[in-house]
Amino acid sequence: MRQPPGESDMAVSDALLPSFST
Repeated sequence: MRQPPGESDMAVSDALLPSFST
């Protein structure tokens, strides 16, 4: 369930996968 980059999604992605931080 990959959702488009958002403010909340961005924070969650960075927290779960800091490696994906672009």
